[in-house]
Amino acid sequence: MIELIPQEFQLKRLEADIAELGEMLIYAFLIEENFFENLFGNALKRNRIHLLGDHRQRSLLRRLVPKWRTLEAATWSYNRTMHSKNIIFPSANVCWLTSANLNRGAWTLSQNTTLRIIDHGLTIQLRAGFYAQFEQARPIMHTKIL
Repeated sequence: MIELIPQEFQLKRLEADIAELGEMLIYAFLIEENFFENLFGNALKRNRIHLLGDHRQRSLLRRLVPKWRTLEAATWSYNRTMHSKNIIFPSANVCWLTSANLNRGAWTLSQNTTLRIIDHGLTIQLRAGFYAQFEQARPIMHTKIL
């Protein structure tokens, strides 16, 4: 099933999926810290989130990872950009393909195209691609507080 979600319903639908669908794999080009924590904070208390960000988000992710023990993050290489903005819910076979960044303006003020797809085969392909890229990326390690 493929659903083109109208702009005015995108954020509410994403919030519902985040609350209900469990573990997430996220490609993120641009992240706004407060928006990320407000959107994913409750999910991070009970679900693992694997996030692959553009290398320019590395300093932000270094702040976020120690706060959230269920957040595993890595950044793409220095010399290549990563513009994907997909959210994959592997256990539910749901994939969000969107042009929106992870900032409030992208979901509330901008006009973005967002597809919500429920498909087992697509989920398998996107999950495999995500993990292959994640393996090549630069991990953000959890900081131990002594």
